Amino acid sequence: MKYVRINKSKLLKGLNTEQLSQLGQSSQRESYENQAVIVREGEEARDFFLLEKGKVTIRKSNFIIGEKEEGDYFGLMPMFDQSSRSADVVAVGEVHLLRIPYSQLTQKGNRKLYNALLESHIISQQAELRRMNFSAISEMKAKLEEAKSRIFTFQFFVSLVFLLVVYEFFLGILLNWRSMLHQDNFINIFTPVAMVIMGFAAFWFIKKSGWPYSDFGLTTKNWRKDLGPTLLLSGLFLAAAAALQWLLFTYVPAFQGRPFLKVNEFFVNNLPLGITLIIFYIILAPVQELIIRGVLQSVLQRLFEGRYAGIKAILLTNLLFSGFHLHFNPLFAVVTFIPGLLWGYLFYKQGSLVGVSVSHIIIGLLGILFLGL
Repeated sequence: MKYVRINKSKLLKGLNTEQLSQLGQSSQRESYENQAVIVREGEEARDFFLLEKGKVTIRKSNFIIGEKEEGDYFGLMPMFDQSSRSADVVAVGEVHLLRIPYSQLTQKGNRKLYNALLESHIISQQAELRRMNFSAISEMKAKLEEAKSRIFTFQFFVSLVFLLVVYEFFLGILLNWRSMLHQDNFINIFTPVAMVIMGFAAFWFIKKSGWPYSDFGLTTKNWRKDLGPTLLLSGLFLAAAAALQWLLFTYVPAFQGRPFLKVNEFFVNNLPLGITLIIFYIILAPVQELIIRGVLQSVLQRLFEGRYAGIKAILLTNLLFSGFHLHFNPLFAVVTFIPGLLWGYLFYKQGSLVGVSVSHIIIGLLGILFLGL
């Protein structure tokens, strides 16, 4: 006696031995290769199928609307409502199935089997509807949370840019009025104080966002592993900057005669103040990276979508940051943009502020002390 037995079959669970035998007598085993079309939309339906092995996709107008795997079935509904095929069914990889003609089930002697299949089909569809409803609700909730996250992210991005504009505005006023104030040192105090305030604001956002601190680079994970590439890229950058300076001082008339790799005289003539500034730089560089890379670049990476989201975030972050240095000197703005690309890349690849802060300190201090940046 020929039986139909398929592991995990949802349709056959309620059938007895006699009914399984009836299906076996009328079934036909078939195999299909990858991408073979088993059922075409619109064609007359004469059979339904039980999947013994493999997977198929349900497609409508070239869009995948569902999948069936081992133990599933398809093509049964037209037997009950006499409709044509409503979608294409395409094999994914090698597929083995049983084809069972409707004609064998609609005969008078097979009425009990027909009713058993109908009952099993209804129960299976009810379970599938529950699953689909649960999946749809879960997906809607996820999309709603994602939308809320993007709105919150955009609001913070606007707030951070606003703070930077306010900083730029007051710094511009102070630079224009410093001759009237006769307090040049006040500018040197204002900048680090404002940076610390914005650093606290950035940390407040990180805490309020509810996202893991590691999303903003506040993690020491893999810092030892990342330190090697960080030092190598920083060294290559400094070597390239030194080589460019040598070429300018050697071959460009406007720069000829200038000393190459000369120690910054300000730090030599004002050693106590110079040491203090170096300490402040070492402290403030990570704070600056927290604001620019940790928050601003991270936020932009969330806002941008697509393959080049990271590149867009790096470029826009550095354009914004460099733009806020134009009031000092256009050349200084360019100088901050170029290493910023390296730091943006390091942060994007490493996902941590440790490496990028180390690179910022090394390049910044050596550039200021020996390259006149």
